[in-house]
Amino acid sequence: MKTNTSTFRLTILRLLRSLQTLSGAVAIFMIPVLWGAWSKPTLFIFLGTIIGSAALFTLLSQVLHGPMSRGEL
Repeated sequence: MKTNTSTFRLTILRLLRSLQTLSGAVAIFMIPVLWGAWSKPTLFIFLGTIIGSAALFTLLSQVLHGPMSRGEL
């Protein structure tokens, strides 16, 4: 039987994966639109924020559910 902590961690992992997928999809569809509409520095800041948030979500999911949380490292 799963404990409340493991259920909570699985919920967080699902949420992080959904947000990561959503941010990637938004970035892919927005690049052509923003390339012509914004200046290059603004565009790179925007894309860097999206990529950075996806990296943060990946890192958090690894910390919550990766080998470190299972005591394998």
